Amino acid sequence: MKKIFFLPALAALLFAGMLASLTQVWAQPQQALAPFKWVDPLDEGPVVHGVGWDELKGGYVRLPERAHGVVRDQVWDLSLNAAGLSLVFESDAPEIIVLYGLKDGLNMFHMPSTGRSGVDLYATDAEGRLRWVAPDFPAKVSNDTTRYIYSGISYYPEGARSYEYHLYLPPYNTVTWLKIGIPGDAQIRFIPETRKHPVVIYGTSITQGGCVSRPGNAWTTIVERELRLPVVNLGFSGNGKLDPEVLTLLSEIDASLYVLDCTANLTRATDIEPRLLEAVRILRSRSDCPILIAEHAGNTGEIASKAKEAYRQANAQVRSAYETLKKRGEPEIYYLSHDELGMPMDGMIEGVHPNDYGMRFLSSAFEKKIMEVWRTSKTMKTTN
Repeated sequence: MKKIFFLPALAALLFAGMLASLTQVWAQPQQALAPFKWVDPLDEGPVVHGVGWDELKGGYVRLPERAHGVVRDQVWDLSLNAAGLSLVFESDAPEIIVLYGLKDGLNMFHMPSTGRSGVDLYATDAEGRLRWVAPDFPAKVSNDTTRYIYSGISYYPEGARSYEYHLYLPPYNTVTWLKIGIPGDAQIRFIPETRKHPVVIYGTSITQGGCVSRPGNAWTTIVERELRLPVVNLGFSGNGKLDPEVLTLLSEIDASLYVLDCTANLTRATDIEPRLLEAVRILRSRSDCPILIAEHAGNTGEIASKAKEAYRQANAQVRSAYETLKKRGEPEIYYLSHDELGMPMDGMIEGVHPNDYGMRFLSSAFEKKIMEVWRTSKTMKTTN
């Protein structure tokens, strides 16, 4: 009988001992964990990349304040979205936390929160290899405080101690504040933005980033990464209509190349040719750099519905404008056709916007054309 009573007592003592040991283990990380330090990038100087004007040093917006009341209200409101904007920094942190606030709706029926309102982190190692950094799942997405955590970061090649990071901001939302946190014993250094001869892209919702699953999959950001070019994204959802007021602002930028990718917002217009001719005139009033004009990529559902072929008429007007410019002897005018864009059926979401797969086709076509411009242009400025 003594043995019978002894066993439960022994078990209780062992359990109490294990509990005390576990309590000590749980407590140790809390005591040993270095506190996080938080940095507001806007306190570090002009570090927002992807902006086109000197005034844009204190926020995550795409047009200068003086454009308010000059451009149409819809354009101004969309310019507050952070499409194409990014932060570049060096760090040796094993964990990076990004916190930020948002103003607008978190998602749309055809675009998830990770695409409309998320951030996206890439790292370049010491050998120049690009690495996508996956966030911990799930991220927290809300207007008050959205949180992305990147933990367990390993540094390669062996012996490397840091990466150059590229953090893309939400393409379809307005960022009201942002902070980056790293462990207290880690380092972070923001790389200033220089705006040296960027590729300036004026376009539509597709240019803005609709409708990717995450910001880094937009065709404009792919071009920026893969060609290592500074890019200014001036895509305005539903409002890339070759407005003279917007074009006048664009002409102020010391660009290496202007891309006019507005055809998707002009499919019902009958005056595309005069608009394009005026657009070129405005840009040429201040710049002699190359201008690339793009057709509509298609695959709007026209294979099953003839009624959805309106973009072909728009493309015909764009082609006519291009031919007029060439006949006039206008120098440094380049063209990207529907066939060169090569949009596949499976690259579309709802017959209007490409998915990530479709964005890859667009980026490949634009990269190939930009490389062609590089080879043949006499005036294209380099970033070197």
